[in-house]
Amino acid sequence: LIFDRVIIYYAQKLSKVTDTEIDDVLVPLLHKAGLILIPVFALGAVLSLFGVDLTLLVAGFGIIGIVIAFAVQETLSNVFAGTQLLLDRPFKVRDIVELDSGEICEVKKIGLRSTTMYNTADHEVIVVPNNDVVNKKVINYSRPDKRHSLNAEIGVAYGTDLNKVKEVLLKIASDHPDIIKEDGQMPYVRLAKFGESSVDFKLWYWVEIRKMWRVASEVRQAIYDRFMAEGIEIPFPQKVVTLKDDKKR
Repeated sequence: LIFDRVIIYYAQKLSKVTDTEIDDVLVPLLHKAGLILIPVFALGAVLSLFGVDLTLLVAGFGIIGIVIAFAVQETLSNVFAGTQLLLDRPFKVRDIVELDSGEICEVKKIGLRSTTMYNTADHEVIVVPNNDVVNKKVINYSRPDKRHSLNAEIGVAYGTDLNKVKEVLLKIASDHPDIIKEDGQMPYVRLAKFGESSVDFKLWYWVEIRKMWRVASEVRQAIYDRFMAEGIEIPFPQKVVTLKDDKKR
């Protein structure tokens, strides 16, 4: 009763006011462990008072524990990985992350055995074992802030006025209401490379994370429409074929 109504009670109240998430997971685990371990130790203490030798009993429990540890080693591995996640905090609940498999998800719950995520594109819940989360690459879009850098790559035909292309691309970015325009995060244009069929540009800009898919689509659409209106040619791969004259040969 002391353990349940005093220690666990105040531990739960403390976990609600702290910023860390590890206590939110460990307090329920501690509660369940106490409900099992306290009666077991109490039973052992009562048996020892009646002169019962607990040596063989303890040895038997030790062997059983080893067998159980081998049987649940994968689960234990996930538990240790979950503890590492809660301590290192590479991401937290509501962060947007990209998994090693390519899915972009919102973190819903970080448990001791697994992490629950919501796939924002496919509207499905993904439960990932913590061992996989710890040992594989995870990109956190929510850090260092809630903004993300995107780029739109576009090629123009050789002979096009390159300065005009830069002006049009910057105008598209400046006219879009959801593109961030602050010091250090202003849109900019770079000549990326000279391709086989085109001169390639990249327009870089920053947006809020939850708007980036929509904004990226709207920017590409705006580039196409403005290039068509300005007469800027977007080329496609071409090959020049020369035929030999068999008579001359």
